[in-house]
Amino acid sequence: MEFEVLGALRVRQAGGAVALGSRAQRVLLTVLLVHAGTVVSTDRLIQALWGEEPPPTALRTLHSHIARLRGALHADGVERLHTRPPGYLLDADVLDAAEFARLLGAARDADPERARHLLDAALALWRGPAYAEFAELDAVRPEADRLGALRVEAVEERFEAALAADRRDGLVAALQAHVAEFPVRERPVGQLARALYRDGRQAEALAVLRALRERLDAELGVEPSAPLRALEVAVLRQDPTLTAVVRVRGLPLPETGLIGREAELAGVVAGLAEHRVLTLTGPGGVGKTTLALHAAHGSGLSAAWCEFAPLTGDAVVQAVATAVGARRQPGTGLVDSLLALLAERELLLVFDNCEHVLDDAARLVTAIVRTCPRVTVLATSRATLGVPGEWLHPIPPLGLPDSPEDDTAPAVRLFAERARAVRPGLELDRANLRHIAEVCRRLDGLPLALELAAARVRVLNPADLAARLAARTDPLGAAGARSLRAVLDWSYALLGPAEQRLFARLSVFHGEFGADAAATVNGALALDPLTALVDNSLVTVAESAGATRFTMLETVREYGAGLLGRRGEAAAVLDLHAAWFTELAERADAGLRGPDEAHWYAVVTADLDNLRAAHRHTVAAGDTDRALRLSAGLALAVLYRFPDEVVAWGETALTLPGAPAHPRYPAVCAAVGEALTFGGEHDRALAVADAALAPLPPAAAERMPLLKIRAAVALYQGRLDECGTATAELLTLAEHCGATWYRAEALLFAGLARSYAGHPADGLALAERNLRAAADAGNPSLRAWALYNRAEALAVLDPPAALLGYSEVVALAATVYSVFAANVAHVGLAALHLREERIPEALDAFGAAVRGWRAMQVWHHQRTTLRALLPLLAGVAETEAALLLGALENGDPGFGADAEAVAPVAATLRAALGEVAFARARAQGSVLSREAVVDTALAAIRAGSNVPVPTLREG
Repeated sequence: MEFEVLGALRVRQAGGAVALGSRAQRVLLTVLLVHAGTVVSTDRLIQALWGEEPPPTALRTLHSHIARLRGALHADGVERLHTRPPGYLLDADVLDAAEFARLLGAARDADPERARHLLDAALALWRGPAYAEFAELDAVRPEADRLGALRVEAVEERFEAALAADRRDGLVAALQAHVAEFPVRERPVGQLARALYRDGRQAEALAVLRALRERLDAELGVEPSAPLRALEVAVLRQDPTLTAVVRVRGLPLPETGLIGREAELAGVVAGLAEHRVLTLTGPGGVGKTTLALHAAHGSGLSAAWCEFAPLTGDAVVQAVATAVGARRQPGTGLVDSLLALLAERELLLVFDNCEHVLDDAARLVTAIVRTCPRVTVLATSRATLGVPGEWLHPIPPLGLPDSPEDDTAPAVRLFAERARAVRPGLELDRANLRHIAEVCRRLDGLPLALELAAARVRVLNPADLAARLAARTDPLGAAGARSLRAVLDWSYALLGPAEQRLFARLSVFHGEFGADAAATVNGALALDPLTALVDNSLVTVAESAGATRFTMLETVREYGAGLLGRRGEAAAVLDLHAAWFTELAERADAGLRGPDEAHWYAVVTADLDNLRAAHRHTVAAGDTDRALRLSAGLALAVLYRFPDEVVAWGETALTLPGAPAHPRYPAVCAAVGEALTFGGEHDRALAVADAALAPLPPAAAERMPLLKIRAAVALYQGRLDECGTATAELLTLAEHCGATWYRAEALLFAGLARSYAGHPADGLALAERNLRAAADAGNPSLRAWALYNRAEALAVLDPPAALLGYSEVVALAATVYSVFAANVAHVGLAALHLREERIPEALDAFGAAVRGWRAMQVWHHQRTTLRALLPLLAGVAETEAALLLGALENGDPGFGADAEAVAPVAATLRAALGEVAFARARAQGSVLSREAVVDTALAAIRAGSNVPVPTLREG
């Protein structure tokens, strides 16, 4: 039974409405739904019906209304309304408000494209104001107001997702309407200003921001917040980060509609609700990948996509960890770290093309099934995985026509749509339909074969096409494989020599590639042959990273790889591929350190599959030079953006023959060491850095990234004098070498060390030098860190200026996906708000930091943040705070002020809860998983946010 309150009250069962009778019954049901799952007292229900002066017969009349309501809700034989002293309890099977909250929560953790779809689904649930009929009742108004506020938040999250995905169609108009409805809400005004600026309307963007400033002053007597003031400054400066768009890898969007697979799609989506492992099986070209993609989008689950075709077996776990954002935790292997993350998630994992790594995929899926109860796996494979609980869903070819004139058969529908895409005037008359039916039968209804054949309708009539296929049919082999091989052989034979050469050579690419990369493996620019391959549907076109990109379907790529091998060119072309992507990594290293950081992040992200393949080839070939250069080029991407997978490439490259003597060896050591530092493995990081430093002369430029590791570890461990020594050496060397990047990083650590040592004026002076060095580099992340450096000093010297500084860091870091800088700035904001007794703002900032560390899977920073949060929670969410205390005590102790701040919390909580309840909660917290600890912290933050501010301050 479905209960709908996002609009007028409505109850539905099996597609029909449930009659509720009188207004009194509807009021009672409304109040019970507000408190679904909890007992509502008879006194409260009487007050909802009659107010403060109920009639003498109120209790008897209430029982009568309850009896009628119970009967209406019991129509299907399921008891939902229970008598529970001192009142009644309602079990709501499906409540649209709960589904709305679930979708909104999932959108917050999703990439921008996925978030847009989730938010569209969430907002589509609304039919009007929440609890529309009875929203003014005292028992209903708070919940109606809460849901209304969440609806506004969801609308603004939808705008934010559109901005992040650079989806501009109708965005400005929608934002203008929203701002007109909520003229003093700062977030949509900022979103509108950003959207206008991206459309080249800088003057209008400034006008919007200034209009809000004037309105706030006139109506409320306040100034805009620090983030909005920072945005106005950025618009005035024409800051290039305002137009930067960062795309992250998520669930791909289907490139085409699904034709003739409606029943299969419904079956797969239904199967995902019933089975933990569902494998789509079938021959190459039958459409397994397309069906899986549509099913993932239609499942309603948060999903992660992992393409296995470019992988070897040992890379499966690394690739899945990359897809879901898992990092290897200190003292734990990557497999266990991945499983620990997934154990707490509700997620659909889509593993495509498992036949390439069948044994490794099966081992991982088996482990997931055993340890991750809320994870579902949807796999595509030409062979079964053979894991416990696997449900097989064979994908047949498309249905063939029952008669020569049948235009409704799925195979005919697909062929006709694809043919009309290249020849819009094609008529589906009786003669053409007869020949199309013959083509469909000749190709056994195999979708890929049909699409390749349909591309030929540009120059051939259906009759010619059928005749040529009849002449080329190979009587050997299984039907599907025979028909696909026949159409691929035929398509290849119709290509010219230059096109055949290019087609075979493009098979070395995995995922997307650009025209320049294609020219490299071909030996020359080949736009005409490439265009011919696109026209014949052997290569497809997509937009990615702001440029035209190309890709090949996996079945087509495999056919091309076979041709390349028979031509005897595979090794040479793979070398060309590896050379191109090694050089790309080196260009990306320079680009990621410059003003176009966001663009280069998108470029590297788009080419991750090809970088994987290049690394694999260089290692297999024993090409130490390219393996080290590629890993060194990705050093900056390793640190904050790509997790352990790319770090593992560097670790492998360091073991190749002759690696220690290579000039890029220290850079790869530094990349590995930085990743270890970032993950909290400080001793290992120092060991790697010290070993690489030992043979280097004092003036060697290669020392700089290694000295940075020494400085960072000393800072994190509170050894501030040692940090100062390391940064002094790094700064001297950077200035000697003219290395702006490392000069800025040296000044960053030097400034933070002085501020943390109790000398904020010295820290501020160093931060100003840091800002000048970052300006010389022009890099957004470097500038964000310099602003953070300054804000940390100003937090003591000038708190209002620090508030603006932290907000600038968050805004700037978001434009380039510099999540580490944003997270530490949120922690700084939280501490500053807390010191100034701005409790709601402090809780919001803490929540943003906790969610950020979770996304990055950086537990040691998460622990430090939670320790800082504990004293605040102790007065407003005592049980959750005690759980957190138990969890944080079950690990490494804090250091410095954090540990000292936590010490009195236990006494406070013991007094508030009592000895027994405190001990019980503390013990329960000590066995919580990391994900459960984070969930507990976020629940406590939400609970604290609902407590009135005076109460918080008193606590």
